[in-house]
Amino acid sequence: YITDERGIVLYDSHSETNIGKDFSQWNDVFLTLQGKYGARSTRTDPKDPFSSVIYVGAPIRYENHVIGVISVSKSEASYSEFITMFQNKMLLMLSIALLGVMIIAALISYWLTRPVEALMKYAQKVTEGGTEGETARPPQTPFRNFKSLGEAFEKMRISLAGKESQEKDIQHLTHELKSPLSGIKSNAILLGTEGKSQDKKNEYLNNIVAETDRADKLLVELLDVAKLETQSSLNNKEKLSLKELISEAQQTLDARIEQKNINLEVKLDSPELAIIGDRKLIQRILNELIINAIEYSLKEGKVLIEALEENNKLQIFVRDQGRGIPDYAKEKIFDKFYSLVRPSGEMSSGLGLYFVKTVLALHSAEIQLDLPT
Repeated sequence: YITDERGIVLYDSHSETNIGKDFSQWNDVFLTLQGKYGARSTRTDPKDPFSSVIYVGAPIRYENHVIGVISVSKSEASYSEFITMFQNKMLLMLSIALLGVMIIAALISYWLTRPVEALMKYAQKVTEGGTEGETARPPQTPFRNFKSLGEAFEKMRISLAGKESQEKDIQHLTHELKSPLSGIKSNAILLGTEGKSQDKKNEYLNNIVAETDRADKLLVELLDVAKLETQSSLNNKEKLSLKELISEAQQTLDARIEQKNINLEVKLDSPELAIIGDRKLIQRILNELIINAIEYSLKEGKVLIEALEENNKLQIFVRDQGRGIPDYAKEKIFDKFYSLVRPSGEMSSGLGLYFVKTVLALHSAEIQLDLPT
């Protein structure tokens, strides 16, 4: 509608009955005539809150004088649908945003708790002790703080394990050295006895050298194992060709292979198979496993070295045709100082397979018995 400068309605597009009426008391007209912003909200039905109509007035000017007011109206019902639609969209967007935040929070929680769980498992293995506790290593994690915590756990484990194992190692070493030392002593006494032929003296000297070598080998193996047990990670890692490693082992052990006329067969899934690790340690455990297979094989027996890759994991099998490991020894065969009588009647130091297992643990690998085929 349009009013004059007194607020009298001159024109109303909605109802002609309003023409001539005085609207000067309504805020949209009253305030606009005073040069202010004029607006009002009036219910067509006082009992219905949704029947409100909003009026907004604008001045009609002539030569800088307000000579009237034009007021436009809009019912609340006409835009309530838009408001409802907007509210629904906002609720949907908020729901999606909330779901996204929950998913991100869950991922962050998993990302943060995974190294904690790995540390807890590591601590549990150390607490339980035994073979798993001895070979347990702290989990690898990109988080610096968790990595430092794992290294601190490892130092603590090594310190505690060192104190417990030192006494056991000394006791075992003392026991193992008794035999070669007694042999050296008895052969030295016989060597000093008068009337012995030169051949006998040479025999006694050879016995002394053999017993000395035996004692020396025991000490070297024990020192090597002690050094490994204090390591928590590898210092030198490189990509190694498995084919070359096995070839080097064959050359090193050629005399042992010929001595028992062993048929050493190698089957590789691919000539490109490779290992990431310490060259000296990997070469040594391969030698140890092949020597073990040769020692427990009969003359003219067969030793098979087989390697294949499955699910990005390299598996190496060393098989022989020996009598096998007794059931009572299977759970202890990789324990420190545990050994079985060789076919030759000799006893080993019991450190070879334990050394292999410890080296593999440093490479995040493992060794286990393979069922006979």
